[in-house]
Amino acid sequence: MKNIIKILILLSLISCQQNELDKERIIGIGKKLTQTEFTQMDSKQISDIIIVGNGLREKMTELQKNTTEFEFQTKEGDFDEPFGDNQADAILIIKTDYKNIGIRLQYDKVKDKYHILGWKTLDNF
Repeated sequence: MKNIIKILILLSLISCQQNELDKERIIGIGKKLTQTEFTQMDSKQISDIIIVGNGLREKMTELQKNTTEFEFQTKEGDFDEPFGDNQADAILIIKTDYKNIGIRLQYDKVKDKYHILGWKTLDNF
């Protein structure tokens, strides 16, 4: 019985550590998105992202031109309907002094990368 309890505690600690790692990884995605010059790269070259679509590439270029500082946050889960559909595992929030955006991410275990399910400009987040 004691061994089972120890195993359950260990699994719960590992699970908590994985969530922290994911948050750090998602923040890293945000940093990479804000530092990448999209006019000179293929959309598949961002590590941890399967593909960056044209709309998000254009939005990131706009933010880079009009922003002096970026702040990154993560939120577990998805946006409320109608924009979200409970498919996203996390939302990457990029706050700026210009506009804020939220990017819906879904983890792909097979590829060990994230799909971008969509994004939207946030009013006050």
